[in-house]
Amino acid sequence: MSITITLNTNAIQQDTGKAVLVKIPSSDSAFWIPKKMARSGKGNTLRCWFPTGSWDVRVVRLSTKCDNAQQMTSQELADGFSGLEGKVS
Repeated sequence: MSITITLNTNAIQQDTGKAVLVKIPSSDSAFWIPKKMARSGKGNTLRCWFPTGSWDVRVVRLSTKCDNAQQMTSQELADGFSGLEGKVS
């Protein structure tokens, strides 16, 4: 089962051409996603697509300089977005 998270384009923190750093709303964390899996939607929306619910996502904290990244699956990430402004399908 694929997972799609729809966010406002204001969530983009950095775009390297190959990957996009997406800030998680109401949080000081963000995650990297390959550019092929992040597409512009209608208006000011960004659609992040994950092929499966078990896709590993590296979530980093933006407020500190030390490496405090954590691994989570795309399903866990989508569950975190379900109560926020992003739409999950």
